[in-house]
Amino acid sequence: MMMNTRKLWMCAMSGVLAVALHAEADAYCGFTAISGGDSHTCAITDDSLALCWGDDGAGQITSPGGVFTQVSAGGFHTCGLRSDGSVECWGDPIAVLTTPFTGVFTQISTGAYHSCALRDDETIECWGYGFFGQTTAPPGAFTQVSAREYRTCGLRPSGAVECWGESTADDSIPTTDDFASVATGGLHACGLRTDGTVACWGDDEEGQASPLSGTFTQITSGALHTCGLRPGGTVECWGYQGEIPPLAGIFVKISAGTFHTCGIRSTGLAECWGDGNPVDDPRAVPAPDVCSVCGDGVTEGPEQCDDANSVAGDGCSDICSTEFCGDHVVNNSGTEQCDDGNLVDTDTCTNTCQDARCGDQIVGPGEQCDDGNIVDTDACTNACQDARCGDQIVGPGEQCDDGNLIDTDDCTNACQDSRCGDQIVGPGEQCDDGNLIDTDACTNACQDARCGDLIVGPGEQCDDGNLIETDACTNACQDARCGDQIVGPGEQCDDGNLVDTDTCTNACQDARCGDQIVGPGEQCDDGNLIETDA
Repeated sequence: MMMNTRKLWMCAMSGVLAVALHAEADAYCGFTAISGGDSHTCAITDDSLALCWGDDGAGQITSPGGVFTQVSAGGFHTCGLRSDGSVECWGDPIAVLTTPFTGVFTQISTGAYHSCALRDDETIECWGYGFFGQTTAPPGAFTQVSAREYRTCGLRPSGAVECWGESTADDSIPTTDDFASVATGGLHACGLRTDGTVACWGDDEEGQASPLSGTFTQITSGALHTCGLRPGGTVECWGYQGEIPPLAGIFVKISAGTFHTCGIRSTGLAECWGDGNPVDDPRAVPAPDVCSVCGDGVTEGPEQCDDANSVAGDGCSDICSTEFCGDHVVNNSGTEQCDDGNLVDTDTCTNTCQDARCGDQIVGPGEQCDDGNIVDTDACTNACQDARCGDQIVGPGEQCDDGNLIDTDDCTNACQDSRCGDQIVGPGEQCDDGNLIDTDACTNACQDARCGDLIVGPGEQCDDGNLIETDACTNACQDARCGDQIVGPGEQCDDGNLVDTDTCTNACQDARCGDQIVGPGEQCDDGNLIETDA
């Protein structure tokens, strides 16, 4: 860190309060950007801090620490752009976004109670009070956004201007596509053309929409006035002039508040003019008696701390602002593990500046869930993945989980214990038809129906489960019958034919004299015992 000796003091110039600079060697204190609000003003110091002054009724000048690349003062709030493109606002709760939009922004602008910012994809995001439609940005690409009071205007890549929000009957925007920038006022707006000339439209009650001739390099609009920066660095204004007219001399940047205007000299000096509240005068640029030197061990000026070193991460940053979670600096006191400077709680660094980890109750990168416990069998596993069948963890509604796609083992692909009746042929099963019909091709024991299983299955007339062929149920599971070639119960023989005159009658009895059938070796058989008849 360069240890420059800087001195800064207040001085009165023609009724104008200003920050004067005195440099020893090459050192100086000053501002690099400035923005006028309703009754306050904010600026970026050469240390990239946001410094505000004026009315603080809503906390609009109580700026947070850390580095800013742009600041915009509104009605009763202020917004700033961090170096990573994130947005931070403070002041009136109506206008301040409590949950900032995520993403990267390249420019921001504030109105009375609303704010709009330009994303890095060139779309515009607005928030806050939007009764007049000032927060409803048109779709499509823009290269600049400008908000004031209750209206907003944007510049298209083509050079055309579009405005939305509160308007007047005279609010007729030029249809040309040759604008380089736009400045929104109370009920008027002005555009700087590519040739340096200015065109204005809207309310012209105080002449604020009647621009001066000639060329300008920058324009800015307040409620009832407009100012422009000439190529030579002089300032000229039109419309309501207020208590104090534009200052003479050379400026490098200007910004109009509601009824005042501020500018930055080439030395970094900030000066303001116009109307101001005597108590909380937005023109009163604050300055300590001695310009702060970050690293000298003395907390002064815009410094929030000064620990006499240039080490970031020890609680006091290398730009002498109090370090906090979200300032892009990892505090080495052990309280922070990371600091990415954003409010995205689901990235690799949480909003408490701790490394994202499974079990922190935040669904971080690569996680599907995070319930913060070590119960592996609930809906969120200890690996912070949604419990699912196949993850080898028996989760809710599961009876088993073997992690494979084999449906026929002990654990089905639905993570249920394999069982007879689940329509899956599992271990020890020959079949599984999922029904309770024991007499079909698959038994209720999930075995193929077979003769001898004691179940009368398809094609069977009986099934006694034994190997006795001569009982009432044959070994083919058919009812024993005369003619089946098996000598069954009540049968003396069974030759399986229909020849009644052989040795086995059709009644499956041995052929005998007296059975009324002329059998083998018989000439007659009348079936009686009368020996003397024919």
